[in-house]
Amino acid sequence: MDALLYKCPSCGAELKFNPQTQGYKCDYCLLEYSQEELDSKFAQQEERALNESAQNEHIEDVFNADENTAAEQALLYNCPNCGAQIVTDQTTAATFCYYCHSPVILSGRLDGADTPDYVIPFEIDRNTAQQIFSAWITKKKYVPKDFYSNDQIDKLSGVYFPYILYNCRIHACIDATAQKNSVRRIGNTEYTDIDSYHIKKEGDMDLNNIARNALKKANKVLVEGVLPYDFAKAVQFKMSYLSGFMAERKDMQVSDFEKNIEAEVHSYAMQKLDDYTAGYSDINIFKKEAAIIQDSWKYALMPVWTLTYNDRKNNKIYYFSINGQKGNVIGKLPVDSKKLMIHFLLIAAFCMVIFLLFSYFIL
Repeated sequence: MDALLYKCPSCGAELKFNPQTQGYKCDYCLLEYSQEELDSKFAQQEERALNESAQNEHIEDVFNADENTAAEQALLYNCPNCGAQIVTDQTTAATFCYYCHSPVILSGRLDGADTPDYVIPFEIDRNTAQQIFSAWITKKKYVPKDFYSNDQIDKLSGVYFPYILYNCRIHACIDATAQKNSVRRIGNTEYTDIDSYHIKKEGDMDLNNIARNALKKANKVLVEGVLPYDFAKAVQFKMSYLSGFMAERKDMQVSDFEKNIEAEVHSYAMQKLDDYTAGYSDINIFKKEAAIIQDSWKYALMPVWTLTYNDRKNNKIYYFSINGQKGNVIGKLPVDSKKLMIHFLLIAAFCMVIFLLFSYFIL
């Protein structure tokens, strides 16, 4: 499997995807290239990398899992820039060289059946992500200082996470009778008006881009918590979008999701049918059905800025994520017990002073 690096045609430094311009920028000579320019310049390089990856070149096992365990296999790659060896696990699709810090794409990880159908490119760059994080964290009073220190903020990582997408068309129908009652008063007499209705609805419903995390080791709450994304901006997958970011490939299949998602979709359709009888009384349902008549599964990489904080004192790991397209934020924060205690003592002291003053002047 070959490691792929996009280099600036002008100076030879690495090119990285620029979320602000949706193009590719060289941080050395500051030249920028569009997607079309990059495609024309690197088409042969990408094809050669895929061909070499198919021949399993540059792969060496450095960890053999026991037959009865699900331990991951570590793999070695050669950095195409400095030649250093890069150690990855089985799901890593894009990373950085630990020595020269060049962005490296492991092309063979995303070819054949593992090729994503779509990618949603990053629209939020690192600086903006750091600003979002800082604005969010300043609203939290009892967070340890080292959680939002500059060193910690610099650890924000841009990662393309794999998602399975489900699209379907549902045919649904309902046939029911129901009533609506209204009360009116004329003089001292009260009248109840009963209106009877025959409710009959039938049609198709399209549900698109139902996304599920497709990486076993990912924190499901955070990876799915940053949803939704604007899929109108999804584009056909190209490896170049990964340059300058990390990426993971899926290690879960359609069969892992099929039963649950289809049950969720069916339940949703039945709930929508219930909307037609909402507000009625004495409902008699003769027919209420929903069936999936057409469906498809897709595979997409979507952008997430993520941060991990290791609370060694309490032996806990905290996660924080930002939607790399829209800026949605989700995270669970550590609590500084000292800050919390000081705040409690200040409140207690204030209450004590008020009580003493009240006792002195009133009692």
